[in-house]
Amino acid sequence: METATFLKKKILLVEDEAIIAMATSRQLEDSFHIVTASSGTKAINYIRSSEDQIDLVLMDIDLGHGMDGTETAKEILEIRDIPIIFVSSHMEPDIVKKTESITSYGYVLKSSGIHILAASIRMAFRLYEARVHVLEKNSELAVTSEELEAANRQLVDSDIELRNTADRFRSTLDSMIEGCQIVGYDWTYLYINESAAKYGRGAISDFLGKSMFECNPGIEKQEVYRIFASCMKNREYCHRDIEFFHSDGSKSYFEFSIQPIKEGLFILTYDVSERKQMEEKLANLLSFKDTLMIELQHRVKNTLAVVSSLLHLESAKIEDKEIKNIFKNTETRILAMAGIYEMLYNDTGSELNRIQFDHYVMRLCKTLANAYNIDDKIQIRYDLNQAEMDLKLAVVLCLVLNELLMNSIKHTYLENGKGEIFVSVKSVSGNLILKVIDNGTGFTEPKTNEQSGIGLSLVQLLIKQIGGVIEIQNANGISVLIEVPLSYQ
Repeated sequence: METATFLKKKILLVEDEAIIAMATSRQLEDSFHIVTASSGTKAINYIRSSEDQIDLVLMDIDLGHGMDGTETAKEILEIRDIPIIFVSSHMEPDIVKKTESITSYGYVLKSSGIHILAASIRMAFRLYEARVHVLEKNSELAVTSEELEAANRQLVDSDIELRNTADRFRSTLDSMIEGCQIVGYDWTYLYINESAAKYGRGAISDFLGKSMFECNPGIEKQEVYRIFASCMKNREYCHRDIEFFHSDGSKSYFEFSIQPIKEGLFILTYDVSERKQMEEKLANLLSFKDTLMIELQHRVKNTLAVVSSLLHLESAKIEDKEIKNIFKNTETRILAMAGIYEMLYNDTGSELNRIQFDHYVMRLCKTLANAYNIDDKIQIRYDLNQAEMDLKLAVVLCLVLNELLMNSIKHTYLENGKGEIFVSVKSVSGNLILKVIDNGTGFTEPKTNEQSGIGLSLVQLLIKQIGGVIEIQNANGISVLIEVPLSYQ
């Protein structure tokens, strides 16, 4: 029955990659009616102009040129209220965080598979329908609450009006879904409706004419009683959510509106336990998401370590020195990236997507020293200032630093058998300044982009990618100066 219902649902897939859009459409068309848009602008125009009712939008976050997915989603939601699911190949926390300010119904990785995506779509439809239902109920409750507040003011303003309207007012209170009770100055229940009695786990007769302390043993030790007593003593109004413990030890959350009246207190209650449980569940889900991200980083680190070990084992079988060096260089590049994720996993006090790069520099130097067995034949000196950066930038710079250190090791120890390497990290005016200097043999001749090996070519390509500049000097060794903006994301 549910599948048949979803077949009638029309989904707008916003995806700039035509092949991905076609594949996704075909995989989902058995369960839903899919239409596609290749850009944010086309998606917005379709929503504005189409006579067909779109039930849900699958929004790719990275749409290439023009508006990205989050901007497109904001404009669509200004046109009409429609459930949106973000679909992305990115799992960086900063990308996910961009969607938090937008009313959405999920964030699904493209790598999750079509079954996860379809299940997320069905859940989004259910959540949207539930949200619409809650909004309708809240609107009804808001109207009812306004009527009650007006009635409360009438009770305080005029005892004569109270007597003249007592029957009508009592009838209204009796039939309300909110709990209504009136307690006297001696804390005796003067009035209680059926809803309030139900909230108190009893019948009206169990409360009426009896003391609040008799009906709720131990209530004088609870926060709710302290608030009641303050309103009674100071004749002040109070409206808030309060935790309430029942006599059997269980607890509920109630929304209390407490109004002083001539007889004592008029107390309006509404059970919000389900809402509180949902809030706690959402908090637990957020905590679980952080735990999941840490576990993912741990698994990435382990996977990279396994790949590095496999390369090491295979290189041991190779006799050709040039091929063996290729394996060795690849292995150290993988170890460099693995080090980033190991630091993230072990440093539980830091943010999930931030790295102290100065800590990582020393770690990488030691890793390479062990990998090339240089021991104390090369002295590595440091001048490291604190430099915190985004994970995405750190991964790029770790590859850059790895290539520079491998080059320095090659031109000092591997060619001379000894030498010195100097590494400096400084943060100046929002930029990272990275220096790597050695006293090796340097290049035998000037290097051009066409002549340089994959290492320096890779360094130049990566620095250009992150908007940085690089300066290489080849005199009495090699000196490399790199400057990149720390704001790169």
